[in-house]
Amino acid sequence: MLRNDVDPVAWQWPAAAETCVYSHARKEIWRLGDVIIAVNGTPLPESPTPLDGPATWYRAAALWALLAAGHSVDELRENDPTWEMLLPLLELQHHLRNCPDDTNPFAYWNLDGRHLPGSAMGVYEVQAGDEVVVITDGYLRPAAALDVAERELVQVLCEDPLLIRLHRGLRPVARTAASFDDRAYLRFRA
Repeated sequence: MLRNDVDPVAWQWPAAAETCVYSHARKEIWRLGDVIIAVNGTPLPESPTPLDGPATWYRAAALWALLAAGHSVDELRENDPTWEMLLPLLELQHHLRNCPDDTNPFAYWNLDGRHLPGSAMGVYEVQAGDEVVVITDGYLRPAAALDVAERELVQVLCEDPLLIRLHRGLRPVARTAASFDDRAYLRFRA
């Protein structure tokens, strides 16, 4: 029997935040964390949390194995056991945040009240008139319009509700959920 006694919404990690700031005076975008940005349709290099990749692959592999063992997509959607499988790793992840050991391949930067080196903040120049799109990782990509980003998200959630083929995700997506993560979309001209 598959079980998932851990409510991912109720589980709380030590507080932290990502941020993205646009300085009109300096024509710069400042980013800290896994905020995703495109300028004139070209995505800037991403800054993902390093554990997200291995964890999403592990989750996808576990769900593929459960499907191969005879479980249905609907069953796994209702009762996704992978959060419980990932929880021991995710409970430790905050120890890697703002880790002073620059040789640690899983270290990442967030705002959490601790000192950040200058190199933690990504700084990107923009020109007057550039179109900038900023999204959080609840969207798939920084599409040129919000309605496009929403349609792409709905399509993936309909075609890949377990998030193991078209877009690997860390979290289970409930039938009533509109996304697998927080969603924010901002588009402006510099």
